[in-house]
Amino acid sequence: HLLSQSANHESWKPVHMSAIKPTDKAIKAYHASLHLFAQHEALHEGATETAFSNLLAVTTRPHGWTLIPKKKLKVGGKYVFPDGTLQDANFLRRGYWEAKDTADDLDAEIAKKRKKGYPLINTIFEDTTRAVLYQNGVEAERFDLTQTQAVADLLTRFYDFAEPDIEGFEQAGDEFQDRVPALAAGSPRISARRAASPPGRRGGARRTRRLFSSNAIGRAGG
Repeated sequence: HLLSQSANHESWKPVHMSAIKPTDKAIKAYHASLHLFAQHEALHEGATETAFSNLLAVTTRPHGWTLIPKKKLKVGGKYVFPDGTLQDANFLRRGYWEAKDTADDLDAEIAKKRKKGYPLINTIFEDTTRAVLYQNGVEAERFDLTQTQAVADLLTRFYDFAEPDIEGFEQAGDEFQDRVPALAAGSPRISARRAASPPGRRGGARRTRRLFSSNAIGRAGG
């Protein structure tokens, strides 16, 4: 049951990025790490979670995301601490990861986390052999982590996800960056004013963007 795929799987197609390949070096290293832990009979969560943590830390870099372990998140007046929070270059939370080990009942552990209010907007729950991906608050798909193709599919779908408001923010930011140089170049007054403005004032746009990002993070965190 746990490895059965969601009905949503057939309709999902990657849109924003190329798929991660099952031959990716990070996936090979992930399985090698788990094999080494098994040889040393180190199957507890504190050991095995480092393998998936390293997998995320490496594969997240091309997307401009950063894995932050154990970052607190305020939910309903209390704090929760996902094993991993992934943030983009604008400091927006893009995904979460929660680790368990094979001695745990993964579905039962997910139920506990849901009851505590853990975020489910784009969240991976895994126990080294199985993973359940939640997106937009519902289960999206289940994966057999012993298979390299399944690991690649999980990561591809995880990194390809974007909330509509974040996607719109990124698109608006790209359009703004494309248009501003042209507008400034076409206006001598703007060009002269920019050249004469002190460095501190030129950073105003960056500070405004940082403020917008902070507000967005607050909304994402509830």
